[in-house]
Amino acid sequence: MTSDISPLVEEWRGRLAGAGWLDLRRETELFPELIDAIAPATYAVVVRSGEVITDSDSYLEAGIDAYLVPEGVPAPEPDDEFERNAAYGRIEMGLDTENRELRISQLDLPSDQQTYGLGTLLIAQLVELADDPRLEAVVLEASDVGRWAWMRCGFDFANPHSREQTLAAAGFARRLGRDVALGSIEHTWELVDLNGTITADEIQAAGGPMISAVGTPIALGKALVLGPPPAANPWWGRLDLRTGARGRVRLHEYLASRDLAYRSENAPEA
Repeated sequence: MTSDISPLVEEWRGRLAGAGWLDLRRETELFPELIDAIAPATYAVVVRSGEVITDSDSYLEAGIDAYLVPEGVPAPEPDDEFERNAAYGRIEMGLDTENRELRISQLDLPSDQQTYGLGTLLIAQLVELADDPRLEAVVLEASDVGRWAWMRCGFDFANPHSREQTLAAAGFARRLGRDVALGSIEHTWELVDLNGTITADEIQAAGGPMISAVGTPIALGKALVLGPPPAANPWWGRLDLRTGARGRVRLHEYLASRDLAYRSENAPEA
């Protein structure tokens, strides 16, 4: 029924002009809301591939793979091979109104830009984009970058396997000499809220990675999520966007604690 169509879906369908499909590399300017949502405000976006598809009154799917280029950095060609730790970042994501989710398969920023809260701002922007077509969740893979940050943003374990995989790595607690009842942890925020800190020296002495400058206290939960080797311990996270959902409330609280903007009308009251 047309009454169920969100304003964004209706507008994007109109821009398709009856074609049912558009190539985002050729028609990027037709979808400024999408381009604005996937990059920090000062970044340029170079679309490698992407499309917007619809085949009914209410269904819409959009997918994009793009480079995120900081101000002052020469933009790559769309067909250039992406290299991790390059001067630019990359995002691969898809929006699907049938499954009611926005799925992020890759979200990378340049390594020298990862400590300024830009990743968190991107999540906030993508949540705002997902809110218009009334999607129910943002799903992503937390790999080398973001394994801890996305937990702080309210992403919970997307499935039992992700929980088991993360908590198995968190057995690092024993090597750190910390007594943590890991078996009772059901949600990521229980790791975020663990009491106690640990030093970078202790983490490295137990065989873990360098997490921050030596001597700086590190949250125990962060140490358990980021260590031990192998350094990459990916997990799938799911941010529940429904009003009042625990993950959504935690995202709002985390953004507020960092004085970051969050404009969505579905945001809970502070």
